[in-house]
Amino acid sequence: MDKISLFCFGASYSVALVLNILYQYRPIRLLNILEITFALAGLFAQSWYLAWWQPPLAQQFGWFLLSSWILSTFYLYGIIHYRKIAWGIFVLPLIILLVTLAAFFPPAMDAAGNRIGGLVSNIKTLGLLHVVFLLTATVVICLGSLASFMYLLHANQLKLKLAPGKGLAMLSLEKLETVIRFCIALSFPLLSMGLLLGLYLMLKNVEKITGWTDPKIIGSSVLWLAFLVLIYARYGFHLRGKQLASLTITVFALLILCLVLPHDLPQEVGK
Repeated sequence: MDKISLFCFGASYSVALVLNILYQYRPIRLLNILEITFALAGLFAQSWYLAWWQPPLAQQFGWFLLSSWILSTFYLYGIIHYRKIAWGIFVLPLIILLVTLAAFFPPAMDAAGNRIGGLVSNIKTLGLLHVVFLLTATVVICLGSLASFMYLLHANQLKLKLAPGKGLAMLSLEKLETVIRFCIALSFPLLSMGLLLGLYLMLKNVEKITGWTDPKIIGSSVLWLAFLVLIYARYGFHLRGKQLASLTITVFALLILCLVLPHDLPQEVGK
């Protein structure tokens, strides 16, 4: 079982996506069953991989894998309990994207060339809180962006006045907007606490910062920009509908940009 690789569950999710797309054109029950089967196989393989290797969350490799794993559980819950909603065609590409991004960042290695395990074993209390807040905010913003994509597409379908039964089946615009607002309201304090803890921990190790072009500075600045956009979307001008959805997607893009920048989360600091 230690031979399970990113390709195993990434391929399973990709096959599930293809089956989901086929199901949108030909809603045959067998396609739905096969999609769930491949998705479950992918989730099982990914769960085993995370349990076996326990990639540290202090690096992007572990961060992207755990984020995609959490989204996979949401996806399976949605496709089983809300089969009439085209949920998989939105969330599966995001899961595959996160797994693909993880593949671009090598696993953490020690001096002997062996993999470093332990998701949070080297992170002390404040650093752990920093990770938990930001990881939760990451997942919530991802869910908000998915609802935003669904909102924009659903609004376009209504504008085109498609015949009944045509187009993708989605939640109503009102429910999607409620989900978007909830995600913004929830990610607001999570991102705030994560950033403040990150700033505090960074200042405690200011001697490790090489200058204003240091990746930690750039990454924090991008996150703060995302933070300001969230404030604007949540409290400024009472934005609704397409504007709110577009800003949520912008926050998601900024978050992904920050995560792919080279950086390490605090590990040897805290109380």
